[in-house]
Amino acid sequence: MIDAHILFSGEPDFLDSLEHALEFSGASGVIALQDSENSDAKHAAIERAKESDGLICGIVTTASWDDEKEIKKQIESDTRTDLVVGYLTDLREMDAKLWIQDEDIQHSLRLIAKRNISLDLLTTTDQILHLLPLLDAHPDLPIILDHCAGDMHQCDDSWMRMIREIGKRRHVYYRLSGLAAGLQGDSAYELTQIIRPHFKNALEAFGATRILYGSGWSSMETAYPAWLNTVDNLVSELSTDDKDAIYGENALSFYGVS
Repeated sequence: MIDAHILFSGEPDFLDSLEHALEFSGASGVIALQDSENSDAKHAAIERAKESDGLICGIVTTASWDDEKEIKKQIESDTRTDLVVGYLTDLREMDAKLWIQDEDIQHSLRLIAKRNISLDLLTTTDQILHLLPLLDAHPDLPIILDHCAGDMHQCDDSWMRMIREIGKRRHVYYRLSGLAAGLQGDSAYELTQIIRPHFKNALEAFGATRILYGSGWSSMETAYPAWLNTVDNLVSELSTDDKDAIYGENALSFYGVS
């Protein structure tokens, strides 16, 4: 099993805390998101991954989107290690429409697509409509939606229709960790009942081959075992092949790790 959404922190006990959280989960590897634009933080994440004995099998980090020279330098530097497997951008506090229309940023996205590097997008519910031109402009760029493209508490029928529309783009993937954001419940059963309609919608939109398991640890509101039990409940009726895809094979393929 691969947990495709762990939040990296520079805390000295990060690895110990991560190993404790994953204890008995069956996870053999994680993808760590490092969202600080500080280059020292990225280097710290890489060093910590090297110390993890393969537990951190990939790092998704930030990029200098609006500077062509810097993004080229960064790509050259990052491709010297097989640990940097993707870039991310957090649009939640930005004007997503302006970001998407910026030609320098579009050029940078084309550059990473040519190098087979993926893009993680963090967005709000209100920004979903602005995503479609970006998705259509980069059909060769593997893109993953974080936080289910918004707050699940705002996931009404129109949101669910938009998720299905996004799912028509075969290069776009969906990470389950977003369904855990802000959720609180007394049991995995209770959480399953809350999430099931949104999981079924995602499954209809993306299929089992484009959904990745992730927890969002350590920012998740629920305990790790409760979240894993919840996902186990959600996928209980799927075939073994589909479960294997969601729990690990999709992450390995999407991020190109082994």
